[in-house]
Amino acid sequence: MNGKYIQVKKILELIKDLSQNCVQIDAELQKVEQQLSEFDCFARDIDQNQHTIDQLHNKLTNYHTEIKKLSASLDEFEEFIAPDITQHLKDIELKVEKLLDKMEEHYRAFKKAKTIRSDYLYNTEKVSCWINDAEEKL
Repeated sequence: MNGKYIQVKKILELIKDLSQNCVQIDAELQKVEQQLSEFDCFARDIDQNQHTIDQLHNKLTNYHTEIKKLSASLDEFEEFIAPDITQHLKDIELKVEKLLDKMEEHYRAFKKAKTIRSDYLYNTEKVSCWINDAEEKL
């Protein structure tokens, strides 16, 4: 009887933690999604962009890991958990994966913008040197 009580108490704590974590993670994912939509790959401050994209990547990776842990802890008590809670967790997991894909697209665009900017600066410097050499020869 005492063992059943402990198991039921553990299940109830798991459900409570799971629902609180799902709501919290979902709210944080809304913020990350907003930040991703506002992210400008071609902004002038390259260092700030690098910092922002790294920070978003770390957040999403942490949330993905946390959701995997929640899912793993849920497997043991799956028959006691309501299907809507399980579905909510799966929806959040899909949302994180979708945001990770979106973030990767932004990261590729950022790298492309960085390459274009550095090529432009390099070519501008080359043209400037060529003009200076031409002026000296004249």
